[in-house]
Amino acid sequence: MASIIVVEDQAHIRRILTMWMSRHGHEVHTASKGLDALEHLRTHAVDLMITDVNMPGMNGIELTRLAFDACPTLRSVFIVTSRCDQNAIRAELPDPRVSVHLKPFSPSQLWLDVEKALGAPSAQPDRPKETTPPVDAAGENE
Repeated sequence: MASIIVVEDQAHIRRILTMWMSRHGHEVHTASKGLDALEHLRTHAVDLMITDVNMPGMNGIELTRLAFDACPTLRSVFIVTSRCDQNAIRAELPDPRVSVHLKPFSPSQLWLDVEKALGAPSAQPDRPKETTPPVDAAGENE
């Protein structure tokens, strides 16, 4: 079980992310503002942060710049954004521990990415394991 903080000013998105990550066994804390999240990071051991970009006060980019220094246990940051300039965000935050995900996002895909970032074995949520080898985009078995 990992400790995750979800930083999102929109309550319904914060609730969805919290329910999805909790459902899969993670301890989830929430913040609706970047400054509140930064304070939590300074006082708690957190493994992963999921943050929005556009929030009042401190935005997700500013928060991410400070997060790794504030919390030595932090392994990854997932930035969720509706902004179309993903490349600009990646250029501002070139750290390989930071990944950008577009809204709307699939909670199941985000969960798989979280599990991968945390080093947990990936499994499709709520689906039986495949018995056939996976097929890549070209239609060939991997």
